[in-house]
Amino acid sequence: MQRIFRQNYTIAILGCALAFTVTAPAQAETTAAGTQLELTGTGTVDASPDRLTATLVARGVAPDAATAQSRANDIVRKAMAAIASVDGVNGAADSYSVSPPGANDTAKGWEARQTIHVVAFGSDALLPLVGRLQAQGLLLDGLGWSLSPAREKELSKQATKLALDNMREKARDAATDLGMKVASIAEISLETPFGPRPVMLMAARMASAPTSTPEEQHVSVTARAKIILGQ
Repeated sequence: MQRIFRQNYTIAILGCALAFTVTAPAQAETTAAGTQLELTGTGTVDASPDRLTATLVARGVAPDAATAQSRANDIVRKAMAAIASVDGVNGAADSYSVSPPGANDTAKGWEARQTIHVVAFGSDALLPLVGRLQAQGLLLDGLGWSLSPAREKELSKQATKLALDNMREKARDAATDLGMKVASIAEISLETPFGPRPVMLMAARMASAPTSTPEEQHVSVTARAKIILGQ
């Protein structure tokens, strides 16, 4: 699905008392080169994310720090071996921490924790693997869909084209309303306000494979331009 947003704008020619209301945000002034028109065009592309990331935590608890670390390390080692055995899935061990028992929690003992991120394109291979890792003792801390860099770049190109088309259409409409023609583009800039945000899903604590459905994400680009109008 592709959408273009349109907004109202007001054009005023310096030295004239008339104001013209048309269909895009713009400002115009008369210069030596002609009437200069400032306007924006926006393009937005909606697409389903293609990359799924699972965040898991390996946890080892023992009366002493060394044993707690050994237990956590053993869980991580087995998890990384399981991840490596699945085609199309990548895993990376991340932050590591060791905590002493709290003052009011002496029965708990020392705790060692390490985070593992598992990434795949799509959910077919990843979700069954996550279920296996949970069965091995890892805790699922979250699932998140996002756009891969290549997919985001492709969508950004599409949104840029829509933004430029929208900007050109607004320029033509404004010129027609003023009884003028588009002579040239004096200046143009492209902006991406915010990149698509990953869609995070609730963590699952059971050992069965979780389910996950991607939601559409939006990639937007805004084109800002100074257009020279002539007769």
